Amino acid sequence: MRSRIKTKAIVLHEMPIKDNDKRLILLTKEAGKATAFARGARKPGSPFLAASQVMSYGEYELVEGKNAYTVTSGNLIHSFHSLREDMEQLALAMYFLEFADYVTQEGEADPEFMLLLLKALSALEKKRIPPRLVRRIFELKALTVIGLAPWVQDCSECHTLSDGMVFSCREGGLLCSVHSGMDASGIKIGEGALFALQFIQFTDPEKVFSFTLEDGGMMEIERVLDAFCDRMIGKKFKTLEFLKGLSI
Repeated sequence: MRSRIKTKAIVLHEMPIKDNDKRLILLTKEAGKATAFARGARKPGSPFLAASQVMSYGEYELVEGKNAYTVTSGNLIHSFHSLREDMEQLALAMYFLEFADYVTQEGEADPEFMLLLLKALSALEKKRIPPRLVRRIFELKALTVIGLAPWVQDCSECHTLSDGMVFSCREGGLLCSVHSGMDASGIKIGEGALFALQFIQFTDPEKVFSFTLEDGGMMEIERVLDAFCDRMIGKKFKTLEFLKGLSI
């Protein structure tokens, strides 16, 4: 008998197939990333119509097949429709989905990552903190959740904190003023940026989108995460290239 699961999930990707069906990539709470087919989802009046759109968050019943699941029910919880009304917001949300699709694995449940993605989309929608900060919180917290976090507690060499700390991608974290010469390309980190990096890494996804940062510190963590994501992920995301054109 084929296994059946009921799970909450976010639609990372949708693709039309045949006349009225869709192939979905879901990030699920119980089964991790999963490929699923929603039969008739493109028909007007389909019960799957709303819950099968990209970015939708819902509750789904899935039946396991040989290579993919079949969606037997889908109830929309939240569509994040307002993000579609602003090009920058939509592009950033789609970057989060593309990032999640790339770094998560089929069949490996990771409820913390799913919660992070959900909270990142919610933070964009609520607009309580700038979109550029939402992006950097998501990136660093995502790297932390999947086990690729940089060392930001103190100096990665001597485990002290001092004035003149720098971030070294080559060394994988912070260096104090004594050891900063180990990497001539190290990025200078001020007090605000240091606090932000530490707060993001060690705060629960439920609460991490809850602070603001002055422009100087913001620019520093942007430099850090641009360099560190490139080193650790090494993928040219299509949505990120589009975002650069929008200056986010």
